[in-house]
Amino acid sequence: MLSVVNSNDGGILVSSATVPSGILVAVAGRDGTSITILGEKQSYSQLPTSGNTRGDMWIVKDGATEETKNLGYIWNGSEWPAEGSGIKIRGPKGEKGVGIDGITVSGNNLVFDMSEGADVVRAVPALSDAANAASAAAGSASAAETSKTAAAGSATAAAGSATAAGTSASNASTSATAASGSASTASTKASDASGSASAAAGSATAASGSANAAATAKSGAESAESAASAAASGAQGSATAAAGSASSAAGSATLATAKAGEASDSAAAAAQSAQDAENAASGVISVGGFTGVVTKAQLGINNVNNTSDADKPISTATQTAFDNVSATFGAIVDGINADLETKADLDNNGKLLQSQLPAMAVTDFLGNVVSQAAMLALAGQRGDWCNRTDTGTEWQLIAEPASSLSSWSEKVYPLSPVSSVNGRTGAVTTSSADIVDATTVGRNVLKAADAAAARSAIGAGTSSLAIGTTGSTAAAGNDARLADTRTPTVGTSPYDITFVAQSGNRATGLGDVPAGIKLRRAVTFSEVLFHCETADASGNLVVEVRKNGVAVSGTSTTIAAANQVAGGTSTGSWAFAAGDFLTINVTGVGVTPGKGVTAELKGLA
Repeated sequence: MLSVVNSNDGGILVSSATVPSGILVAVAGRDGTSITILGEKQSYSQLPTSGNTRGDMWIVKDGATEETKNLGYIWNGSEWPAEGSGIKIRGPKGEKGVGIDGITVSGNNLVFDMSEGADVVRAVPALSDAANAASAAAGSASAAETSKTAAAGSATAAAGSATAAGTSASNASTSATAASGSASTASTKASDASGSASAAAGSATAASGSANAAATAKSGAESAESAASAAASGAQGSATAAAGSASSAAGSATLATAKAGEASDSAAAAAQSAQDAENAASGVISVGGFTGVVTKAQLGINNVNNTSDADKPISTATQTAFDNVSATFGAIVDGINADLETKADLDNNGKLLQSQLPAMAVTDFLGNVVSQAAMLALAGQRGDWCNRTDTGTEWQLIAEPASSLSSWSEKVYPLSPVSSVNGRTGAVTTSSADIVDATTVGRNVLKAADAAAARSAIGAGTSSLAIGTTGSTAAAGNDARLADTRTPTVGTSPYDITFVAQSGNRATGLGDVPAGIKLRRAVTFSEVLFHCETADASGNLVVEVRKNGVAVSGTSTTIAAANQVAGGTSTGSWAFAAGDFLTINVTGVGVTPGKGVTAELKGLA
């Protein structure tokens, strides 16, 4: 089986049971026109068996396992690949798409609430201008509404004033009628004083004019005031003239004088009536310092009208700020839409649409062939390859047609020597030191020149370890000689004795076992250790070994109180024969003696 993997140097590493490992330099295939994706089939059995062109490909949705679902099957010119042997068609996973869940305004910024990841903030300076303009417009609208209310109140007051003026004009007309009647009466009573009567009639006429002028004041308080004032002046003048006429007629006739006096009284009444008409017609004297018909321009409220809130316009600055915000936001949205236009689309299964898959060239293994003729009979395209079993090499199409030998290239692999030994390269000479997990003994065995050196390395001496019966051979485990009864050599067997001489408070003498012990065999002692259970309060313990009641020279030992528990030792060579009695004798004790005396003798029998 041939394995192909990527190499660090840009080639392809190939390993095979029959082909030496090495580096295969990639040969670029022709432009990807060899596969035509025709669509999807639900199952493998639906793949068409006729009318196919080499390179036709169908995606089969069903499969026995998850791994064999949604595989691409390519017609090789004669048949489809076996079921489950299709190829996975999947491009690299794209970046996860994100959407905009909402947009809010924060200060001079538009904040985009993204469906994935952190929010995106974009600075829009016009937002602050728009907000300020909107605030100013709202303030202006509020002020206009207040002015509108005040104007409505002023209009109501003006209407009331007009009504009062009308009433005053009516009263003035009534007074003028009364004045006219008075004038007529004066004319009748002063018939002889025609000048006076004429003057009185003129006064009546003037009073009537005053009434008409008062009626005209209904359309404007200022005109009514002026007319009433003129009527009053005329009436006053007529009264003066009447008085003069009456005085002039005084000499003519007493009756005329009396009548003239009555006419004067009537004229005065008319003058008073005219004054009353003037006062009644005055009504509203002024509005905002203006008299007569007062306009909105005079009051500085040209922009006040009864326009509904829905129809009220906004300022040019506010509209400009809104337009800037709209343009900026539109540019941002256009940028987002432009970015979204470049993304890949996915189907309902989360996979790339077939229409967006790029064209691909797929190289095929055309199989094993036994000869050159069989190789030239293969149907393939540039990049396809096969194995020649007759040469044990791999051949690849580097051009077309496949029937031409010049279109094929034989791949030759160099030998693959060991790249390094223990980190060393080149001509490496190994030694026992290269075996890093070996012991010194093991390495010495490896370096041994002969068997003797190897035995020396393992500590076997000079023996050849051959099985035999001589001194230079080794005995077998079942050698009969190993079963012979052998008497040990005298003086070679250990013979040690522990003798508890005293157990209570120590005292001089032979202690608890005065008879001692009888030795059953000859023995030579070389050392004796005396030790106590407890020490004396002070002073020394002196003790010795006796043989058959006689002190053995060299065994007497003096032990200070501080060392009595640990013990004191004497050494020498003391021979005893079989049957000798051995005793322990205390010859001196310290102050307030402690307890116990034990002797431990080491010897060979």
